[in-house]
Amino acid sequence: MAYKHGEELGENSSLKLDKELLLTIHGTEHEDILLTISEILRRFKGVFLSNHFHRVGLQFTGLMKIGINHMYLKPFISCLDSLTSYSVRFDTQILSLEQSERINEQMRFEFEVWGPENAEFKIKFMQWLNRQRLVVESMQDSIKMDASGKPQMSSHVCVTTEYVVDENELQEEIYQLGKATGMTVLLVNQDMTDDEQFEGYQKVI
Repeated sequence: MAYKHGEELGENSSLKLDKELLLTIHGTEHEDILLTISEILRRFKGVFLSNHFHRVGLQFTGLMKIGINHMYLKPFISCLDSLTSYSVRFDTQILSLEQSERINEQMRFEFEVWGPENAEFKIKFMQWLNRQRLVVESMQDSIKMDASGKPQMSSHVCVTTEYVVDENELQEEIYQLGKATGMTVLLVNQDMTDDEQFEGYQKVI
């Protein structure tokens, strides 16, 4: 069920979701992290307004928009801080109404990746996405053998962000990352023609 800013919270009709929080999570393998956060949020009478979570290998990243009453905001954040460790990190940002509305209109990007199967690239790619505050919505991987019997991978990755980013900078940085690991990565822009996509890709080569 979706809730709006300031809406009453179900059976706790005296409480309203008058504060919104953006929670970003980065870390390594942690099977129960979503369950743990859900239980803490329920304890403080909050709800998930949106939730994007993705895992690749041992790396995971998540972006959650949370509605909560102002009385429980600081205790909730303190509880999250107590969970921070070498394997998981939480970043929180209290949102204004304007910021909340802007997040509802998130920017979306797609990447096409291909080349020899490369575990090192996957890890570095996820780390790069985290640094850019790009959250994975979906990732479709395919591995096939080439003529010499070596595994070749291709991947289609969809990401979102609530921040303003420079597409040209993204393309250049991800190209350099791919080049360093023997992979080819292309930022796909749905508003551009194939010729324009190729021209933009050529500029970073």
